[in-house]
Amino acid sequence: MSSQLNGKHIVVIGAGVIGLQTAITLLEAGATVTIIAKHVPGDKAIGYTSPWAGAQWRTHATAEDKEIQQWDIESYNVWFDWVEKEKTQAAFATKSGLEKFHSIFYWTAPDAEIASGPRSAWWAPYMRQFRELAPSALPAGVHAGATYDAITIDTGVYLPFLLSRARALRATLIEAALPTSGGLAGALATATQLLPAYGVGAGVDAFVNASGIRARELVPDSAVHPVRGQTVLVRGTPRALTTCWRPDGLSYVIPRAASATTVLGGTKEVDDWRAEPDPRTTRDILERCKVLAPELLDEKGEFDVLSVNVGFRPGRTGGPRVEVEEVRVGGGRSVPVCHEYQNSFGSAKKVLRLLEEHFEKRRGGAKL
Repeated sequence: MSSQLNGKHIVVIGAGVIGLQTAITLLEAGATVTIIAKHVPGDKAIGYTSPWAGAQWRTHATAEDKEIQQWDIESYNVWFDWVEKEKTQAAFATKSGLEKFHSIFYWTAPDAEIASGPRSAWWAPYMRQFRELAPSALPAGVHAGATYDAITIDTGVYLPFLLSRARALRATLIEAALPTSGGLAGALATATQLLPAYGVGAGVDAFVNASGIRARELVPDSAVHPVRGQTVLVRGTPRALTTCWRPDGLSYVIPRAASATTVLGGTKEVDDWRAEPDPRTTRDILERCKVLAPELLDEKGEFDVLSVNVGFRPGRTGGPRVEVEEVRVGGGRSVPVCHEYQNSFGSAKKVLRLLEEHFEKRRGGAKL
Protein backbone atom coordinates (compact mmCIF):
# COMPACT_ATOMS: atom_id res chain seq x y z
CA MET A 1 0.00 0.00 0.00
CA SER A 2 1.38 3.42 -0.96
CA SER A 3 2.47 5.46 2.06
CA GLN A 4 1.94 8.65 0.07
CA LEU A 5 -1.68 7.93 -0.91
CA ASN A 6 -2.81 6.13 2.22
CA GLY A 7 -5.64 8.20 3.70
CA LYS A 8 -5.64 10.80 0.94
CA HIS A 9 -9.02 11.78 -0.51
CA ILE A 10 -8.95 11.95 -4.30
CA VAL A 11 -11.88 13.01 -6.46
CA VAL A 12 -11.97 11.41 -9.91
CA ILE A 13 -13.97 13.29 -12.55
CA GLY A 14 -15.42 10.87 -15.10
CA ALA A 15 -16.79 7.32 -14.97
CA GLY A 16 -15.68 5.91 -18.29
CA VAL A 17 -13.20 3.06 -18.55
CA ILE A 18 -10.25 5.37 -17.78
CA GLY A 19 -11.87 7.10 -14.81
CA LEU A 20 -13.12 3.88 -13.22
CA GLN A 21 -9.86 1.99 -13.71
CA THR A 22 -7.90 4.91 -12.27
CA ALA A 23 -10.25 5.04 -9.28
CA ILE A 24 -9.61 1.33 -8.66
CA THR A 25 -5.84 1.81 -8.93
CA LEU A 26 -5.92 4.67 -6.41
CA LEU A 27 -8.18 2.73 -4.03
CA GLU A 28 -5.85 -0.25 -4.13
CA ALA A 29 -3.00 2.12 -3.23
CA GLY A 30 -4.83 3.16 -0.05
CA ALA A 31 -6.59 6.34 -1.15
CA THR A 32 -10.18 7.28 -0.40
CA VAL A 33 -11.88 7.95 -3.73
CA THR A 34 -15.01 9.83 -4.75
CA ILE A 35 -16.09 9.59 -8.40
CA ILE A 36 -18.11 12.47 -9.84
CA ALA A 37 -19.57 11.90 -13.31
CA LYS A 38 -22.30 13.22 -15.55
CA HIS A 39 -22.72 9.75 -17.06
CA VAL A 40 -22.34 6.40 -15.28
CA PRO A 41 -22.40 2.74 -16.38
CA GLY A 42 -25.79 1.94 -17.83
CA ASP A 43 -26.17 5.33 -19.53
CA LYS A 44 -26.33 5.38 -23.33
CA ALA A 45 -25.82 9.12 -23.89
CA ILE A 46 -23.94 10.04 -27.06
CA GLY A 47 -21.54 12.12 -24.94
CA TYR A 48 -20.52 9.06 -22.89
CA THR A 49 -17.74 7.52 -24.96
CA SER A 50 -17.05 4.17 -23.33
CA PRO A 51 -20.40 2.36 -23.92
CA TRP A 52 -20.09 2.85 -27.68
CA ALA A 53 -16.66 1.25 -28.04
CA GLY A 54 -16.48 -2.03 -30.02
CA ALA A 55 -14.11 -2.96 -28.48
CA GLN A 56 -10.87 -4.86 -28.84
CA TRP A 57 -7.29 -4.43 -27.69
CA ARG A 58 -5.64 -2.50 -30.48
CA THR A 59 -2.67 -0.21 -30.00
CA HIS A 60 -2.59 3.26 -31.51
CA ALA A 61 1.02 3.82 -30.47
CA THR A 62 3.69 4.31 -33.11
CA ALA A 63 7.17 2.82 -32.92
CA GLU A 64 8.35 6.09 -31.32
CA ASP A 65 5.64 6.32 -28.63
CA LYS A 66 7.51 4.33 -25.97
CA GLU A 67 5.39 5.38 -23.01
CA ILE A 68 2.08 4.71 -24.78
CA GLN A 69 3.47 1.36 -25.91
CA GLN A 70 4.09 0.51 -22.27
CA TRP A 71 0.53 1.50 -21.30
CA ASP A 72 -0.97 -0.56 -24.13
CA ILE A 73 1.04 -3.70 -23.39
CA GLU A 74 0.17 -3.41 -19.71
CA SER A 75 -3.51 -3.25 -20.67
CA TYR A 76 -3.13 -6.36 -22.84
CA ASN A 77 -1.42 -8.35 -20.07
CA VAL A 78 -3.74 -7.24 -17.26
CA TRP A 79 -6.83 -8.09 -19.31
CA PHE A 80 -5.38 -11.43 -20.36
CA ASP A 81 -4.57 -12.33 -16.77
CA TRP A 82 -8.09 -11.38 -15.68
CA VAL A 83 -9.64 -13.61 -18.35
CA GLU A 84 -7.50 -16.52 -17.19
CA LYS A 85 -8.48 -15.94 -13.56
CA GLU A 86 -12.17 -15.88 -14.47
CA LYS A 87 -11.81 -19.24 -16.16
CA THR A 88 -9.80 -20.95 -13.44
CA GLN A 89 -10.59 -19.38 -10.05
CA ALA A 90 -13.95 -19.29 -8.34
CA ALA A 91 -13.01 -16.01 -6.64
CA PHE A 92 -13.00 -14.36 -10.06
CA ALA A 93 -16.34 -15.79 -11.19
CA THR A 94 -17.86 -12.35 -11.85
CA LYS A 95 -17.94 -11.90 -15.60
CA SER A 96 -15.99 -8.86 -16.66
CA GLY A 97 -17.04 -8.64 -20.30
CA LEU A 98 -13.46 -9.48 -21.31
CA GLU A 99 -12.96 -12.42 -23.67
CA LYS A 100 -9.96 -14.04 -25.33
CA PHE A 101 -10.34 -14.65 -29.07
CA HIS A 102 -8.26 -15.96 -31.92
CA SER A 103 -7.43 -12.82 -33.90
CA ILE A 104 -6.58 -12.37 -37.57
CA PHE A 105 -5.04 -9.10 -38.74
CA TYR A 106 -4.71 -8.27 -42.44
CA TRP A 107 -2.92 -5.43 -44.21
CA THR A 108 -4.12 -4.71 -47.74
CA ALA A 109 -0.98 -2.74 -48.69
CA PRO A 110 2.58 -2.11 -47.45
CA ASP A 111 2.72 0.07 -44.35
CA ALA A 112 5.47 1.59 -42.19
CA GLU A 113 4.13 -0.41 -39.21
CA ILE A 114 5.22 -3.64 -40.93
CA ALA A 115 8.18 -2.39 -42.97
CA SER A 116 9.84 -5.81 -42.78
CA GLY A 117 6.67 -7.87 -42.46
CA PRO A 118 4.16 -8.36 -39.63
CA ARG A 119 6.86 -9.59 -37.23
CA SER A 120 8.50 -6.16 -37.44
CA ALA A 121 5.46 -4.42 -35.91
CA TRP A 122 6.62 -3.07 -32.53
CA TRP A 123 3.77 -4.89 -30.73
CA ALA A 124 4.25 -8.31 -32.38
CA PRO A 125 6.70 -9.74 -29.77
CA TYR A 126 4.22 -9.01 -26.97
CA MET A 127 1.26 -10.84 -28.51
CA ARG A 128 0.54 -14.35 -27.29
CA GLN A 129 0.62 -17.04 -29.98
CA PHE A 130 1.75 -14.55 -32.62
CA ARG A 131 2.25 -16.08 -36.06
CA GLU A 132 2.87 -14.47 -39.42
CA LEU A 133 0.66 -15.85 -42.17
CA ALA A 134 2.30 -17.38 -45.21
CA PRO A 135 1.50 -15.71 -48.55
CA SER A 136 -0.43 -18.83 -49.59
CA ALA A 137 -2.80 -18.32 -46.61
CA LEU A 138 -3.73 -14.75 -47.51
CA PRO A 139 -7.06 -13.90 -49.15
CA ALA A 140 -7.10 -12.13 -52.50
CA GLY A 141 -6.17 -8.47 -52.24
CA VAL A 142 -4.30 -8.86 -48.94
CA HIS A 143 -0.62 -7.87 -48.72
CA ALA A 144 0.26 -9.44 -45.34
CA GLY A 145 -1.36 -11.02 -42.32
CA ALA A 146 -0.81 -12.38 -38.83
CA THR A 147 -2.70 -14.24 -36.13
CA TYR A 148 -2.44 -13.95 -32.35
CA ASP A 149 -4.53 -14.19 -29.20
CA ALA A 150 -6.44 -10.97 -28.58
CA ILE A 151 -8.83 -9.52 -26.04
CA THR A 152 -12.30 -8.16 -26.77
CA ILE A 153 -14.16 -5.89 -24.36
CA ASP A 154 -17.95 -5.83 -24.16
CA THR A 155 -18.20 -2.38 -22.61
CA GLY A 156 -21.85 -2.88 -21.69
CA VAL A 157 -20.62 -5.52 -19.24
CA TYR A 158 -17.15 -4.16 -18.50
CA LEU A 159 -18.25 -0.72 -17.26
CA PRO A 160 -20.65 -2.06 -14.57
CA PHE A 161 -17.95 -4.59 -13.64
CA LEU A 162 -15.41 -1.81 -13.05
CA LEU A 163 -17.94 0.20 -11.04
CA SER A 164 -18.73 -2.82 -8.88
CA ARG A 165 -15.00 -3.30 -8.19
CA ALA A 166 -14.64 0.36 -7.24
CA ARG A 167 -17.65 0.17 -4.93
CA ALA A 168 -16.32 -3.01 -3.34
CA LEU A 169 -13.22 -0.97 -2.48
CA ARG A 170 -15.53 1.63 -0.88
CA ALA A 171 -15.54 4.28 -3.59
CA THR A 172 -18.35 6.85 -3.48
CA LEU A 173 -20.16 7.66 -6.74
CA ILE A 174 -21.86 11.03 -7.29
CA GLU A 175 -23.84 11.36 -10.50
CA ALA A 176 -23.69 15.05 -11.34
CA ALA A 177 -22.70 17.35 -14.20
CA LEU A 178 -20.00 19.88 -13.39
CA PRO A 179 -20.30 23.34 -14.98
CA THR A 180 -17.86 24.46 -17.65
CA SER A 181 -18.69 28.18 -17.68
CA GLY A 182 -16.29 28.94 -14.82
CA GLY A 183 -13.38 27.00 -16.24
CA LEU A 184 -11.64 24.17 -14.45
CA ALA A 185 -11.39 26.08 -11.17
CA GLY A 186 -15.15 26.65 -11.17
CA ALA A 187 -15.87 22.99 -11.91
CA LEU A 188 -13.58 21.87 -9.08
CA ALA A 189 -15.20 24.32 -6.67
CA THR A 190 -18.62 22.88 -7.55
CA ALA A 191 -17.30 19.36 -7.09
CA THR A 192 -16.02 20.27 -3.62
CA GLN A 193 -19.36 21.83 -2.67
CA LEU A 194 -21.25 18.67 -3.74
CA LEU A 195 -19.44 16.36 -1.35
CA PRO A 196 -21.25 17.10 1.96
CA ALA A 197 -24.67 16.50 0.37
CA TYR A 198 -23.56 12.96 -0.44
CA GLY A 199 -22.14 12.25 3.00
CA VAL A 200 -18.51 12.85 2.03
CA GLY A 201 -17.00 14.84 4.86
CA ALA A 202 -13.32 14.62 3.99
CA GLY A 203 -11.50 17.50 2.34
CA VAL A 204 -10.04 17.01 -1.12
CA ASP A 205 -6.33 16.28 -1.43
CA ALA A 206 -6.29 15.97 -5.23
CA PHE A 207 -8.44 15.66 -8.33
CA VAL A 208 -8.05 13.40 -11.35
CA ASN A 209 -9.52 14.79 -14.54
CA ALA A 210 -10.62 11.75 -16.56
CA SER A 211 -13.41 13.64 -18.30
CA GLY A 212 -12.50 12.42 -21.79
CA ILE A 213 -14.02 14.48 -24.57
CA ARG A 214 -15.59 16.87 -22.04
CA ALA A 215 -12.06 18.11 -21.25
CA ARG A 216 -12.44 20.26 -24.36
CA GLU A 217 -14.83 22.54 -22.42
CA LEU A 218 -14.01 21.62 -18.83
CA VAL A 219 -10.29 22.51 -18.81
CA PRO A 220 -10.70 23.97 -21.48
CA ASP A 221 -8.35 22.16 -23.87
CA SER A 222 -8.83 23.15 -27.50
CA ALA A 223 -6.50 20.32 -28.59
CA VAL A 224 -9.22 17.80 -27.68
CA HIS A 225 -11.50 16.83 -30.55
CA PRO A 226 -14.02 14.11 -31.36
CA VAL A 227 -13.15 11.08 -33.43
CA ARG A 228 -16.49 9.86 -34.74
CA GLY A 229 -16.95 6.11 -35.00
CA GLN A 230 -19.90 4.35 -36.61
CA THR A 231 -20.50 0.64 -36.07
CA VAL A 232 -23.15 -1.96 -36.86
CA LEU A 233 -24.28 -4.61 -34.37
CA VAL A 234 -25.35 -7.89 -35.98
CA ARG A 235 -26.61 -11.25 -34.76
CA GLY A 236 -24.24 -14.20 -34.33
CA THR A 237 -20.55 -14.68 -33.54
CA PRO A 238 -17.82 -15.25 -36.14
CA ARG A 239 -15.05 -17.82 -36.20
CA ALA A 240 -12.45 -15.16 -35.28
CA LEU A 241 -11.89 -11.56 -34.35
CA THR A 242 -10.77 -10.10 -37.67
CA THR A 243 -9.27 -6.70 -38.47
CA CYS A 244 -8.32 -5.46 -41.92
CA TRP A 245 -6.08 -2.41 -42.28
CA ARG A 246 -6.47 -0.34 -45.43
CA PRO A 247 -4.63 2.87 -46.33
CA ASP A 248 -7.93 4.73 -45.83
CA GLY A 249 -9.04 3.06 -42.60
CA LEU A 250 -9.93 -0.16 -40.78
CA SER A 251 -12.58 -2.81 -41.14
CA TYR A 252 -13.21 -5.10 -38.20
CA VAL A 253 -15.42 -7.90 -36.95
CA ILE A 254 -15.49 -8.00 -33.13
CA PRO A 255 -17.40 -10.86 -31.47
CA ARG A 256 -19.36 -10.43 -28.23
CA ALA A 257 -19.66 -13.96 -26.96
CA ALA A 258 -21.93 -13.26 -23.98
CA SER A 259 -24.69 -11.80 -26.15
CA ALA A 260 -23.98 -13.88 -29.30
CA THR A 261 -23.60 -10.69 -31.31
CA THR A 262 -20.84 -9.06 -33.35
CA VAL A 263 -19.74 -5.46 -33.83
CA LEU A 264 -18.86 -4.52 -37.42
CA GLY A 265 -16.85 -1.41 -38.15
CA GLY A 266 -15.83 1.05 -38.62
CA THR A 267 -14.96 4.68 -39.19
CA LYS A 268 -12.47 7.17 -37.77
CA GLU A 269 -13.76 10.64 -38.63
CA VAL A 270 -11.78 13.38 -36.91
CA ASP A 271 -13.62 16.51 -35.75
CA ASP A 272 -16.98 15.14 -36.90
CA TRP A 273 -19.85 15.76 -34.46
CA ARG A 274 -22.62 14.08 -36.47
CA ALA A 275 -24.63 12.06 -33.95
CA GLU A 276 -26.94 10.32 -36.40
CA PRO A 277 -25.83 7.21 -38.34
CA ASP A 278 -24.98 7.80 -41.99
CA PRO A 279 -26.90 5.24 -44.12
CA ARG A 280 -24.20 5.25 -46.79
CA THR A 281 -21.54 4.50 -44.17
CA THR A 282 -23.70 1.66 -42.82
CA ARG A 283 -23.93 0.09 -46.28
CA ASP A 284 -20.17 0.48 -46.74
CA ILE A 285 -19.40 -1.21 -43.39
CA LEU A 286 -21.72 -4.13 -44.17
CA GLU A 287 -20.21 -4.69 -47.61
CA ARG A 288 -16.61 -4.48 -46.38
CA CYS A 289 -17.25 -6.93 -43.55
CA LYS A 290 -18.98 -9.62 -45.64
CA VAL A 291 -15.64 -11.02 -46.77
CA LEU A 292 -14.33 -10.98 -43.18
CA ALA A 293 -17.22 -12.96 -41.66
CA PRO A 294 -19.14 -14.81 -44.40
CA GLU A 295 -20.33 -17.33 -41.81
CA LEU A 296 -22.66 -14.65 -40.37
CA LEU A 297 -24.52 -14.07 -43.63
CA ASP A 298 -28.01 -15.44 -44.21
CA GLU A 299 -29.25 -17.30 -47.27
CA LYS A 300 -29.59 -13.96 -49.08
CA GLY A 301 -25.98 -13.07 -48.30
CA GLU A 302 -26.86 -10.39 -45.74
CA PHE A 303 -26.17 -9.75 -42.06
CA ASP A 304 -28.99 -9.74 -39.50
CA VAL A 305 -28.63 -6.12 -38.37
CA LEU A 306 -29.69 -5.34 -34.80
CA SER A 307 -28.62 -1.69 -34.51
CA VAL A 308 -26.41 1.02 -35.97
CA ASN A 309 -24.43 3.06 -33.43
CA VAL A 310 -22.37 6.25 -33.32
CA GLY A 311 -19.85 7.24 -30.65
CA PHE A 312 -17.23 9.94 -30.15
CA ARG A 313 -13.78 8.87 -29.01
CA PRO A 314 -11.67 11.71 -27.57
CA GLY A 315 -8.73 12.59 -29.77
CA ARG A 316 -6.08 15.13 -28.88
CA THR A 317 -3.61 17.01 -31.05
CA GLY A 318 -0.21 16.32 -29.53
CA GLY A 319 -1.25 13.03 -27.93
CA PRO A 320 -2.53 12.03 -24.48
CA ARG A 321 -2.32 14.41 -21.56
CA VAL A 322 -1.23 12.80 -18.30
CA GLU A 323 0.32 15.39 -16.01
CA VAL A 324 -0.24 17.29 -12.76
CA GLU A 325 -1.02 20.99 -12.52
CA GLU A 326 -1.89 23.18 -9.55
CA VAL A 327 -5.30 24.88 -9.71
CA ARG A 328 -6.49 27.51 -7.24
CA VAL A 329 -10.03 26.60 -6.21
CA GLY A 330 -12.62 28.97 -4.80
CA GLY A 331 -10.07 31.59 -3.80
CA GLY A 332 -8.39 29.09 -1.51
CA ARG A 333 -5.11 27.21 -1.81
CA SER A 334 -3.93 25.47 -4.93
CA VAL A 335 -4.91 21.82 -5.30
CA PRO A 336 -3.19 19.25 -7.53
CA VAL A 337 -5.15 18.09 -10.57
CA CYS A 338 -3.81 15.11 -12.48
CA HIS A 339 -5.14 15.28 -16.02
CA GLU A 340 -5.70 11.91 -17.66
CA TYR A 341 -7.54 12.00 -20.94
CA GLN A 342 -7.14 10.70 -24.48
CA ASN A 343 -5.10 7.76 -23.34
CA SER A 344 -5.24 4.09 -22.45
CA PHE A 345 -5.86 1.81 -19.48
CA GLY A 346 -2.14 1.59 -18.62
CA SER A 347 -1.97 5.31 -17.82
CA ALA A 348 -3.66 4.72 -14.44
CA LYS A 349 -0.35 3.67 -12.93
CA LYS A 350 1.28 6.85 -14.20
CA VAL A 351 -1.43 8.86 -12.44
CA LEU A 352 -0.63 6.91 -9.27
CA ARG A 353 3.08 7.63 -9.62
CA LEU A 354 2.58 11.33 -10.38
CA LEU A 355 0.35 11.83 -7.35
CA GLU A 356 2.75 9.93 -5.10
CA GLU A 357 5.59 12.16 -6.27
CA HIS A 358 3.47 15.26 -5.74
CA PHE A 359 2.48 14.31 -2.19
CA GLU A 360 6.08 13.41 -1.39
CA LYS A 361 7.06 16.99 -2.25
CA ARG A 362 4.12 18.53 -0.42
CA ARG A 363 4.01 16.41 2.70
CA GLY A 364 2.06 18.08 5.48
CA GLY A 365 -0.07 20.47 3.36
CA ALA A 366 -3.62 21.38 4.38
CA LYS A 367 -6.74 20.12 2.65
CA LEU A 368 -9.41 22.16 0.90
